[in-house]
Amino acid sequence: MAPSILATFKLSPDQWEEFKARANTRDTNASQVLKRLVAEYLEGHLDKYLDTGTDAPNRIDGNLDARIDQRIDKRLKHLDVSIDRRIDLRLKHLDAKTNRIDQGVDQPKKRIAA
Repeated sequence: MAPSILATFKLSPDQWEEFKARANTRDTNASQVLKRLVAEYLEGHLDKYLDTGTDAPNRIDGNLDARIDQRIDKRLKHLDVSIDRRIDLRLKHLDAKTNRIDQGVDQPKKRIAA
């Protein structure tokens, strides 16, 4: 195995403690997680999650556009269902009113004796 180096970086104490705790809940430790992250990064598996590099603005914009489109589609789908329900309800009320009117027209009128 190649010799290891000790790498240092700045991170808030709260983040570091939370990171170590999360690693421990997954039956590993912070060092192993960081080594795995570095290996994944070097293999290019994390590129789509990171906003570094010259094409970062394009990737960020693309990700935002996709997320916005998904949210809009979801809201429109719910809106379509809501509108369809309202239309159905209005049509039922209109049918009921039409039926009452038709029944009133079809029934013979009673004459009031004078």
